[in-house]
Amino acid sequence: MANAAGGQLAGMVSHAGGLGFIGAGYYDRAKLQSEIQLARSILHTRTDILPIGIGFLAWRLDKIDQAHAEALVQTALDAKPSAVWFSYGPEKTIEKWCKYAKQASDPPSVFVTASTIHAVHEAWQSPFVDAIVLQGLEAGGHGLGSGCCRDELVSEAIHALQASSSSTPKKLLSAGGIADGRQIAAQLALGMDAVVLGTRFLLTPEALYTDAQKQLLLKSNSSDTVRSVAFDEARNTMDWPQGIDGRGLRNATVDDFNAASAQGHEHNSLSRPLPGYEQRQERYREAQASGDTTRIITWAGTGVGFMHDIVPASDLVHRLAVETRDSLQQAALRLGNTSS
Repeated sequence: MANAAGGQLAGMVSHAGGLGFIGAGYYDRAKLQSEIQLARSILHTRTDILPIGIGFLAWRLDKIDQAHAEALVQTALDAKPSAVWFSYGPEKTIEKWCKYAKQASDPPSVFVTASTIHAVHEAWQSPFVDAIVLQGLEAGGHGLGSGCCRDELVSEAIHALQASSSSTPKKLLSAGGIADGRQIAAQLALGMDAVVLGTRFLLTPEALYTDAQKQLLLKSNSSDTVRSVAFDEARNTMDWPQGIDGRGLRNATVDDFNAASAQGHEHNSLSRPLPGYEQRQERYREAQASGDTTRIITWAGTGVGFMHDIVPASDLVHRLAVETRDSLQQAALRLGNTSS
């Protein structure tokens, strides 16, 4: 949720009883401080702990100057958030930043993303990880292109971890294509401790997407989303780790990229852009300047087809809680009727 979830959205989600995250992937210290203060002004917390989470891109922390990277993460830790989240990068890199966070005077809960069973096992064994987010291919935004579907990953992880011990207690969360309470209830029934919703909260006044992007999301179905590296090629953000692509709404940017790849060029790596990429990037810059949603990226997961209105974040949290409770109660009633 980088560039989509700021302090206002995180604060309102947490104020309503969820755990809102600030997506700080591309922030500098000043921007992060500003968004943290915005969340704090909404929450009016009376404790030292700020009940929000702050998310970082582990690979990018290693790419920038290390003094600046540590200062950025320390800015988050100084705010005493409930959680920090490190995603994407070599295992050693993620482990390093998880350890760094746990060395804080008031260490937060540490979240990591896992899209394979191997990654789940690595996180499960880490003494610095408190929560593992099992992200399926359905998720909007960036993720492992060779990963598996959410429920397949969840079921395999639950089965694999039953016979495995961890050095510290951990929570399991699922992510990818979840947009309503029925889906949340299903994940809880599968054994998840909680879920992560991203795309659904783009349709809130607090999300940083433009009104045009939100209207586009309202009109879209699950089949309108696609995983591609076209989005990163167009933005010249081709320094993501190998194997990472992104899911968003298909548009002219994707069509141009696919037309170029149809000429027989390899296009499975961000390290080798397709011929004509300079022109595609120029068209994208022009689209950004004009707000042209037929070209600019609108990240979205497959749950977009279940999203039908723009609603304040606090109301959405309450709605999802009611839907989840009702779904679980109805399932229990059906089970009771069957057993009798």
